[in-house]
Amino acid sequence: MRVFVVLCAVLLGCTYETNNYCGDGLADGGVGDMPGYTDEFGTYHETEPNQGIFRSDSKLQGQAQLTLAPAPAMVPLPAWIPRFPLIREDSPAMAMGQTLIDLGTKDGQPHVVTLSFGKTVPSPIAAVGPWTEAVAVINLGIGGAAYYAEVDIIEGVQFSLAVNRLQVHVVYRVPPGGGAVPVPVPTADIGASASSDVIAHGRQPQRTYTHAGSLMVPAIAAGVGTNDGPWIIPPFAKAVRVVPTPVNAQVNLVFMTLTGINVPAIYPVVAPATQEYPIPSSAYMVNVQNMHAVNSVYAYNLIFELAL
Repeated sequence: MRVFVVLCAVLLGCTYETNNYCGDGLADGGVGDMPGYTDEFGTYHETEPNQGIFRSDSKLQGQAQLTLAPAPAMVPLPAWIPRFPLIREDSPAMAMGQTLIDLGTKDGQPHVVTLSFGKTVPSPIAAVGPWTEAVAVINLGIGGAAYYAEVDIIEGVQFSLAVNRLQVHVVYRVPPGGGAVPVPVPTADIGASASSDVIAHGRQPQRTYTHAGSLMVPAIAAGVGTNDGPWIIPPFAKAVRVVPTPVNAQVNLVFMTLTGINVPAIYPVVAPATQEYPIPSSAYMVNVQNMHAVNSVYAYNLIFELAL
C-alpha cells in the first residue's frame, strides 16, 4: 500500500510539473525569467511581453527633449497658393522631431486607443520668445486605410482613437512669422503614452495655426481687405475660431476651394472673437483678410476643433 501511495505521488507530481513546462528543468516550471518554454510535447515556444491588445514590438510610451526648430519657409504669393504647409512638409521641424509612439494591434483589427500627452515645459524659459508650438504629428491606420492628423499638445491633451496601426511624432518649432530661434536655443520636454480602451473628455483636441510677429498690410479701402495667403485646413477639422490682434481688429475669415477661385463661405469677424464657425464641405483652404485700415493686424490664431 505504501508503495502505491508513493508511486501515485510521483506520478501526480510529474503531471503537475509537466503542465508547468518542467521540461526546461527549472524549479519554477520554466515560467520565470526564461525567454521561452518547452511544452509537454517537447515543442519550444517564444514568449512575448504582455502588451495587451498591442504587438510585442509596440512602443507605447516615450519621453523626448526637443530642440526648438525654426519657422517654416512661406511659399511666395500669389495669395491663393497655400503659403503655410502642413507640418509633415516642414522638413527641418520633422528632422528635429522624435517618434514617441509606434504601435500595432496583435490581431490587425482596429481597437480603441487613448493617447495622453503631458504639458510641455520649455527650458530655459527666459530664452523662449512668445511664439512657439508643440504639435503631435499622427499617422494612423484604420482597417487598411491611412490617415494623418496634427494636434496641439503644448498644454497637455488626452483623446481616443480607433486604430490598428499608429505612429506619433512630436515637433517643437517656431510658427510661421514667429521670428528667429532665440539664443540660447530652447528645448522642451515632451512625454506621450498610449493605452487601450476609451476615456471620456469634455472637449475635442484642437489644432492652432499661428501667424505671428509681422504686420499685415492695411485694408486697401472700405470693404476691400488684404491678406497674407491661405492655410490648408487641417485634417479632421470641423469648426474654427479666429483670434486676431489687436483686440479691435476687423478681419474676414474666407474659405476657399482647392483652386482658390471659388469661395464657399466668408465670415466677418470683429475681435475679440469667441464664436466658432462651421467649415464648408467644399473648403480646402482658409484665409484671414485684414479689413482694418487704421490698426493693422499684427498677429492671429486660427483655432480648429478636430473631430477625433
